[in-house]
Parts: sequence; C-alpha cells; structure tokens
Amino acid sequence: MITDRQRIQSLLRKDPIRAAYAVATSPSSAFHYCSGHGCGDAFALAFRRYETPISWASGEGRDLARVLEEIGDEPKLDLQVCEESLSVLEERYKWGSRMAAAGIPQW
Repeated sequence: MITDRQRIQSLLRKDPIRAAYAVATSPSSAFHYCSGHGCGDAFALAFRRYETPISWASGEGRDLARVLEEIGDEPKLDLQVCEESLSVLEERYKWGSRMAAAGIPQW
C-alpha cells in the first residue's frame, strides 16, 4: 500500500485526464479515507469515505490484477477505469456472468 500523498499524486499525474476525478475528490481533509496501491505500471486509488467505495485504476494485465487483489474484495465498488482495463476487471470480478444471470444486458 502506498500512503505518501505526494507519491500518490505523482502516480495520478501519469494519466491526467482520468486522474482528474481522483485528485478532485481527495482534498487534504479526506486523505485518510484514501489508499494507494501500485504494482509495475498499474495503480489504483481507493476512496473509502462512502458506503460504496470509489476506486480509480489504471494499468493492464498482471500488474493491475495484483493491485486489485491488494485492494481486496468489496461487496460494492464504484470503479473508474479506462477501457484497456476491462478484461482484467472481468477476470477478477466475473461481472459478465453475474449480469447474465441477473438478466442485465451487456455492452
């Protein structure tokens, strides 16, 4: 886990468009609700201030899978990710089969 605020901000700046949300929602007063997780080129910021945690993630492949494993299992999670991350997320959370079982159309 990455706890240094400057290190987290530095990692978020690698993808400034997608990171804008994460940076905007983590003012100094709310930083203690944040946890940063990194592996290789993958990084995720989990913001656990609300009942449903918000997580911003970037990266692909095994590195992102390791980061998601480090975040842990959450009953609910609002994920903010780029399209390249979707295959790793499907492998981790198996949401396609869950959506199909619930009769929810997929993209």
